[in-house]
Amino acid sequence: MSSDDGEESGYDSSEASSGEDEVEPTFETTEEELRELTASGWTTYDADHCGELQLSAAADYYDGPSGPTRSALAFADSPLGLFFYFLPKKLWIRIAEESNRYRSQLIPELAQRRREALLSQQLQDPRKSVPLLAEIEADLRRFKPIKPHEIVHV
Repeated sequence: MSSDDGEESGYDSSEASSGEDEVEPTFETTEEELRELTASGWTTYDADHCGELQLSAAADYYDGPSGPTRSALAFADSPLGLFFYFLPKKLWIRIAEESNRYRSQLIPELAQRRREALLSQQLQDPRKSVPLLAEIEADLRRFKPIKPHEIVHV
């Protein structure tokens, strides 16, 4: 990225465009290769043996203990608990803001529909009074806005 946009990055896009690294991966296996795999076998790394997988490129990064943090482990028994543990607080705030904005944008349309429904009821019963559109909108605007903590309240 350029320094004009306020972000600095150690990534140089010219490094990624070198011709030698742009080999298209192919997943085609010849019959000879399949026969060789059948004879020699292969190592399967499933959930029970994934700790045995050692990649040469990753071996020099970190060799200490690994696993979930204590705080994440506290929610391990509950999928819903894990969901809320990893749900960023900024997302809660954004969802609440957008929900409130959407509701505010709908008020004129909702008020119009409500007034039309009341007018159609008034045709059947002329004694029924119908409030003005502005009164209906004012009533709809009195709704209590959604707060971010209410998004995650289950």
